[in-house]
Amino acid sequence: MDYKIVKKEAFTVIANAKEFSYEGVKDAVPQFWQEHYKEGKGQTVMGTFGINIDEEMGQNTFEYLIADPYDPAKDVPEGFVTR
Repeated sequence: MDYKIVKKEAFTVIANAKEFSYEGVKDAVPQFWQEHYKEGKGQTVMGTFGINIDEEMGQNTFEYLIADPYDPAKDVPEGFVTR
């Protein structure tokens, strides 16, 4: 898989978020993406970004976001978050 790391100014995203344990994450995150689309959530968040948030650094869990840029003029649907 090709990827690119780009440094950007801070911005807000709308996301489908889930907490994961680092153990077994190699299989769990791809499954989360599959579930996201299977449940129709791709209609709201297409998945421009996959974001790993681990503010505590050193804990056993982290928050993972399937995210798109957030438009503050739109409401955040139930089941989605902004970060």
